[in-house]
Amino acid sequence: MSDAPERDGARRETIFRVVLMGTFLLAAAVWLIVGVFDVPLVPDNFTNSHSGSPGGHHAFVALLRENGREVRRSSTTLEIPEFDDYSGDTLMILEPRPEFMEEYPGELEGVLKDARSRSSSVLLALPKRSYHAAGEEGDDLVLHEYIFPPVFLDELAGHSGVSRWFRVEHDVRETVPVTFEAGSSGRTWDTRLSSPVQVLVPKSDLADLPPTVKVLAWTDRGDAVAVRLRVNEYERRGGLIVVSDPDVFSNRFLGEPGMAVSALSLLDSTPPGGAIIIDEAMHGFGADASVEYLAVTPPGLWVTLSVFAALLLYGWRQATVLRPREAEGSDRAERRFAIEGLARMMQRAGDHNEAARRIVRRSRLVLGQGGAQVQGAGRSTTVIKGRTGKFLRMAEGSSEERLVAVARRVAHQKRTGETEHSEVET
Repeated sequence: MSDAPERDGARRETIFRVVLMGTFLLAAAVWLIVGVFDVPLVPDNFTNSHSGSPGGHHAFVALLRENGREVRRSSTTLEIPEFDDYSGDTLMILEPRPEFMEEYPGELEGVLKDARSRSSSVLLALPKRSYHAAGEEGDDLVLHEYIFPPVFLDELAGHSGVSRWFRVEHDVRETVPVTFEAGSSGRTWDTRLSSPVQVLVPKSDLADLPPTVKVLAWTDRGDAVAVRLRVNEYERRGGLIVVSDPDVFSNRFLGEPGMAVSALSLLDSTPPGGAIIIDEAMHGFGADASVEYLAVTPPGLWVTLSVFAALLLYGWRQATVLRPREAEGSDRAERRFAIEGLARMMQRAGDHNEAARRIVRRSRLVLGQGGAQVQGAGRSTTVIKGRTGKFLRMAEGSSEERLVAVARRVAHQKRTGETEHSEVET
């Protein structure tokens, strides 16, 4: 009958721990899943690859996938993928926003510098249009459009390397005929771009260009719209492709006659078996990511795993150290029984002095004042310290007599449950 309350208390404590740990694990799993699949969103700047606005690139992503290209979006550190002539990935930087280029000073400059100095596959589309929400008219969102002046792009053109042979200008004709050439097959496609067309005007005759510079798209006036820069003239694939007019990839113009096939032709010289990685950090996605997303992507992932490891350790301590207060008496009796058994075993071994010293040291841990602390799990009650008396001291006499005295006192406490202060006098 006396064991029933103790069993009920242990059962309640077990149920509480299981429910607590289950709730924690379920909440953690949901949090991690949300972080993995919930792409961090920012107020739409209308030019990113998620956007369906006129200046966005959502339609171009769909076009790539329809043509069998793997497309991934990256919102982490801007870096060049590993290059392989067939299966290497291609990094696309579509219209990087000036405000986010300032937030990551030197990062885009470093990527473009690396792309000019080692074999890689990178495509940069210079920014041209900026959109800002001006309000709503019924169910429609009204956008204001702003065209960047050519001088605004001089620094970015310099980082890409094209400013050595070209300067950025605007062709203000209503429509401008443009011819696109596939990098590997040499096939050409014709389309038209709408005013103002952002072009790369040669600083000298195109015949004077080095063999590492190839024009992939040009207007009827001989101005370049897309240029490929290679580390050496023998590279079949890869290189840094600079597109002066990003309207080629935008939702607004991609449906124009010949535009879709012309946009795909700019990727003809990229590794065909690799993925297209579209950078979104320069659209603000890397600057305002959700806490969940940051927690499951490096380097935040390592912090998350460290916190979980600490919480699991705490949970293990809760499950193994805490126990019902009703079980404290039997737990102490069991510890005393173990000490008594150890004493008898060491007594049979014959090394009485060492046995006595070991018992004394052990008694300081489990029989000394404050040797245990217990508290009901999840309760707000005060911690109660167990008191089992002072630790034992070694008495006078022979080594065997001292051992027997220590063991006898421990056995007496175990049998009687005595918790009074007691000691064997020296």
